[in-house]
Amino acid sequence: MRSSLILECMNATYDDCAAEMQYGREVLLEAIHKYLERRVEVTGDGSGAHVVLWPLRRIAEDIAIGQAAMRGLAFTEYPIAF
Repeated sequence: MRSSLILECMNATYDDCAAEMQYGREVLLEAIHKYLERRVEVTGDGSGAHVVLWPLRRIAEDIAIGQAAMRGLAFTEYPIAF
C-alpha cells in the first residue's frame, strides 16, 4: 500500500478509495501468508481495515516489537482484555 493512500482517498470517490484499500489489504494478507504462515494465526482478516496476528509460539512482546522495528515495520498495539 502506498504511503500517500490517505491523501489520495481524500480526493477520490468512495469506490476508488475502497478499491485501493482492498488491494492493499490483499497485498498485506498475501505477504502474511507467504512470510509468516507457520509462525502466526491471522484473525479478523474478513473485516474492516485491521487484522490480528497471534504468534503460534511464545515470544516476549519487547522482542517481537524490536524485531519488527529492525525490519522497518511499524504496528499499533491494542490492549486485549481477557
